[in-house]
Amino acid sequence: MLVKNKFGIIQINNNTNNTFISISTIEKKLLFSAGTGILGLKKAKRSTSFAAQNLAFYLGIKTYKLGIRFVQVYFKGFGKNRDSALKGILLANLKIILIKDFTRTSFNGCKQRKKRRI
Repeated sequence: MLVKNKFGIIQINNNTNNTFISISTIEKKLLFSAGTGILGLKKAKRSTSFAAQNLAFYLGIKTYKLGIRFVQVYFKGFGKNRDSALKGILLANLKIILIKDFTRTSFNGCKQRKKRRI
């Protein structure tokens, strides 16, 4: 199944315990979706930057074989593996056009401590 369009979207959902990557076409048709557990990693090894890079490289090669050459990268979530996931995408010979962050942040934050009365 070759893709007519050479453009695609990579969504990286980064968590403290795991990394999930979804690859779709520009028309939002899902091609691949996987977490770091697909590499055979268990427990704490899934949260390493090595796991995120290998997953991005693995899915990037599958994407490259389908005919997608240029990708937009969308990040979501706080995690330490963002840079390594980008490195894995670049190692798979995919050209990154756009990097966007969709992480939700609270505007008000947590409730402050009660003021001390003397």
